[in-house]
Amino acid sequence: MLFEQAVKRANEIAREVPGHRAQMMFQYEVTETQSIAYVLSKGCSYAESVFQMRRLLSQEIPSIPRPDNVSVRQWRMETEAEQREYIQARNEAFPEAPFDLAEWQYFLQSPLWAVGNTITAFDGTQVIGSVAVYWDAEENRRFDRNAGHTEYIFVRQGWRKQGIAAYLICQALGYLRERGLEEAFLEVRASNRKALNLYESLGYQVINESRLFVLEL
Repeated sequence: MLFEQAVKRANEIAREVPGHRAQMMFQYEVTETQSIAYVLSKGCSYAESVFQMRRLLSQEIPSIPRPDNVSVRQWRMETEAEQREYIQARNEAFPEAPFDLAEWQYFLQSPLWAVGNTITAFDGTQVIGSVAVYWDAEENRRFDRNAGHTEYIFVRQGWRKQGIAAYLICQALGYLRERGLEEAFLEVRASNRKALNLYESLGYQVINESRLFVLEL
């Protein structure tokens, strides 16, 4: 079976890096009851839920003032040095879920990034927060919609509670609307109550729930 083969290969990879915790993670819509029952029968356990949120761009976008002593610009990080700077800032914001440079570079080579950008905040030359904006033309055709994404939202610890995240998100929404998109999506873990409150205050609404299941290797 494909599941057993995947677990076998994952265990082989895990043994190549001893001393590190290894997991496999599966994500299913709440309606996929058969798949959920199957992975639970194979030893997986429920980890947490993920909400998909949508924001209609026809609605007014709040006019939030740019925080003092912060510059904001569109930043596609063309060089590896810039990419490393971005990853360092993002991982400092989310040390519990570090992101690898190779993973980010893979995304930067995708069709999504061909039309993508970031709205990034700087304190001098230091990256302090960012929102990635992009859209998937093929996905839009498949679902007959005109939607973009506001994802990978972060602000580094020392610059939080200054309105930077709200300002960046509103700039990102405007960026998508200016390019003719009609709605914006993002995903957020249900346990991240602060982020949920912020997104809801900016007009996002929860439209779907999926669940994460983990298999310890």
